[in-house]
Amino acid sequence: MAALELWPNWDSQVFALTSTGAEATTATGLAVGTNSSSELPYKEFRTGEERGTSGWGGTALPIGNPEAQNTKNTIWTPEAMTKTFKAEVWPVVVKVICTVAAEAKGQMRLRLWKSPDKTTTFTALTSSISLSETGNLVTGSSAETKGNLEPGAVTLTNEYIGLQLAWKITHTATSATANVRLRKGSEVKLTTAAEEVATGSVGSLMLMGVGQ
Repeated sequence: MAALELWPNWDSQVFALTSTGAEATTATGLAVGTNSSSELPYKEFRTGEERGTSGWGGTALPIGNPEAQNTKNTIWTPEAMTKTFKAEVWPVVVKVICTVAAEAKGQMRLRLWKSPDKTTTFTALTSSISLSETGNLVTGSSAETKGNLEPGAVTLTNEYIGLQLAWKITHTATSATANVRLRKGSEVKLTTAAEEVATGSVGSLMLMGVGQ
């Protein structure tokens, strides 16, 4: 099973890591605080931005097009591609951690897009989906939120693939400084690692030029 690591290969310039290593932590993320898991559970990530405890809402996210590249809520592959991928299930594993242990739980919500410019023109490849709920976030090790993307056959013509990211609080934290950050080691997998080209099946998402 081929795997494409999301960090630091996708948008490495905006998801700065606080340290190196097998599972380094992103320098920015979401301040969860004590926002209600039943009333105000949703908020989008933004690359390179530490998002505060205000602005959480009751509308399921992500919704609408990705934001323009300079204020983006979507991470993109570093290279535009001209490829056609077979219809497959794409398992996703997102690793998260907190820097303040406060019995916080949640789940990542995702939507898959393609774009020729990452700024004005976007095509949705999937609807928004929820990944699985984490256990209590702790400071010493990663928790996983995971699930499957099912975009069908994907044809790219000098285009990027992007993942739009949002968080859903599923258990109200006990601390006003509770947070969630992303971890290196998060990845998208292709179950059969098959790519359709003129000469047949010869590769996988690893041929994007990332994750190698």
